[in-house]
Amino acid sequence: CSSLVSINLPEGITSLEVGCFRDCSSLVSINLPEGITSLENYCFSGCSSLVSINLPEGITSLDFNCFSGCSSLESITLPNRINSLGSDCFSGCSSLVSINLPEGITSLGHNCFEGCSSLESVILPDGITSLESGCFSGCSSLESITLPEDITSLDDYCFYRCSSLESITLPESITSLSNYCFEGCSSLTSITLPNSIIDLGHYCFRYCENLKSVVCKWENLDNVSVGKDVFFSISSDARLYVPVGTLYLYKATEPWSDFEYIEEGDGSVELEKCATPMISYADGKLVFTCETDGAEYHYSVTSEDFRTNAYSQGGTVELTAAYNISVYASADGCTNSDEATATLYFIKAGSGTGVGVSEIFAEERGVVLSTDGQTVTASGLADGEAVSLYTTDGMLLSTSKASADGIATLDTNGERGVLIVKVGNDGLKIAVN
Repeated sequence: CSSLVSINLPEGITSLEVGCFRDCSSLVSINLPEGITSLENYCFSGCSSLVSINLPEGITSLDFNCFSGCSSLESITLPNRINSLGSDCFSGCSSLVSINLPEGITSLGHNCFEGCSSLESVILPDGITSLESGCFSGCSSLESITLPEDITSLDDYCFYRCSSLESITLPESITSLSNYCFEGCSSLTSITLPNSIIDLGHYCFRYCENLKSVVCKWENLDNVSVGKDVFFSISSDARLYVPVGTLYLYKATEPWSDFEYIEEGDGSVELEKCATPMISYADGKLVFTCETDGAEYHYSVTSEDFRTNAYSQGGTVELTAAYNISVYASADGCTNSDEATATLYFIKAGSGTGVGVSEIFAEERGVVLSTDGQTVTASGLADGEAVSLYTTDGMLLSTSKASADGIATLDTNGERGVLIVKVGNDGLKIAVN
């Protein structure tokens, strides 16, 4: 009855049976008699103009699809005696902003609030022990939800694409987060996974792009089954916090080993930061050192010279003979260090006046050396910065201070071969021919 706008039902009616007002798309209001105790399947499904409805206190359950597709429904008061909401009960109620769930409710059917894109917050009664598949899927405005203390499982797609959900507390009673449970929760910034969880489903936190803190409580990873791509495409700088003494275990086990930053603790206590490593080169090897005891190093080496199946028409290929190096340090009980960067250049043997630097020097300084065989010029210095020129056995040849334009000139005093330019504590080698 697509033109039906309103209707008053007489006393004596005790139930509205299957599809009673289904697709009455113009129905704006309806008064229900106090004697009604049940609303059956699809009772008001598709009533897309229905804005509000008062339900009699005698109703104990709303069957599946009861209000599905009521896209104008903004509010509804549920009777205190209701104990269950059927599958898809409010699915597609895209104008529903809030709903109070009575304490007696023990069951929410699958897709119960699916697509309620205006729903902002929900407090679930203590009697609910599980949320079925898709229960709040697509609730894109849902910012917060309070889970019962005794809840044990969140089924597939439970909070799928709840893109406004910033945080959620998982009780210690919970044992299972099923497939796609929080996929697409792009505002979720942190999650704590209790030791009680024994199953993390496939793609559970996939596309949680702002998830930056994951706290794990398991001391034995054999106690939890983990699906594939659980943390696919989360924040690139996400930190994994693990129990003290288990760092080695998580670093050796996927998917936890995929986290770039793994730290002991729960993130609530600020840990000491690992010292930034130093980079040096000796005997054909890169050497990393750090003031923090027990430091381990995570490094990358790249070069613009690396090519595969390259092509040169003229037969000439310019080489930089330079390696770009970056490294950060980690240690048990510390947060990861800042990244250190450097460039390693190799001197080409033989004649010529080309500059070659074989000592590590901080790349961000941007100091450039050149020589005419009689002098060495350093540019990129700070105004007044002191520089010195030495032989490799430590003999001082000359000193200078940078001019206002950051240039200093040093006399070689006739020395040839490899000389060392010192800028503060940093040393650069230059070939003078």
